[in-house]
Amino acid sequence: MQSKHNNCDKPALIKPIKMSGLEPPIHVNSQPSPQLLDALFEHIQTAWSFLGTTEPHWSVISHQNFSQKNIDAHQHEFYQSGQKDVSLIQACLQRNQIDSSLLNSCLEYGCGVGRVTRWLAGQFSTIHACDISLSHLQLATDYLDKKAIHNVNLIHIESIEIVDHLPKVDLIYSALVLQHNPPPIIEILIEKLLKALNTGGIAIFQVPTYRANYSFETEKYLQQQAGINTIEMHLLPQQRIFEIIHQQQATLLEIFEDHRAGSLDKQRSNTFVVQNNQS
Repeated sequence: MQSKHNNCDKPALIKPIKMSGLEPPIHVNSQPSPQLLDALFEHIQTAWSFLGTTEPHWSVISHQNFSQKNIDAHQHEFYQSGQKDVSLIQACLQRNQIDSSLLNSCLEYGCGVGRVTRWLAGQFSTIHACDISLSHLQLATDYLDKKAIHNVNLIHIESIEIVDHLPKVDLIYSALVLQHNPPPIIEILIEKLLKALNTGGIAIFQVPTYRANYSFETEKYLQQQAGINTIEMHLLPQQRIFEIIHQQQATLLEIFEDHRAGSLDKQRSNTFVVQNNQS
């Protein structure tokens, strides 16, 4: 799924205005009817299927080097960048005294063309890599085959219901992905992903949680975005994410600010480290 648009691993030239703590609340309608939820999912799937066909690598990291016309010369650079995610995972585990050798299986939500997947495959016995876009997954298949990586099970998320049947794993990772889904989809994905953790399992996921002047109303959004196949940026407020974690009887081990949603003023993106306590 989905892009890594506005990936800011490199520092922004102009520093954004930091949040002061005086920011007003934002209004997010995150619980639409089942019919509207299906419509939201269908819209996002259509957009990402289009992007996967037209600009598969650029839609993952939006840099001119990774556009269709330039990717052949920069493919090595593109895939090497995925190593940073594995380093981040290891650092999160170490800070929270989690023995990574006890984690054998991993689910990556939003694997795209396999940029991070190929490095996760060297850390875990089994990888389940999911994406909403079949065109991205086809490129991931080709790349993993080329690298003779055979411990990855690719899963096409062709409907929101499939997320209810994800395999149980020891670690879940998702970065630069949830932010491209409307808030109701982000909410249900976090809930379902936490349910896919084994007892004691760890989820590490990134979500923007605040942006000045952001609001979301499902019906208005669907009317405005009908037929538009572009990369979108969304968020889910921290309070709602905390509620989901509590409802799933999980423990928030750590939350930290990151720069993975871009450099807009008065915007916040967070990475969450969560452990499943249910047996």
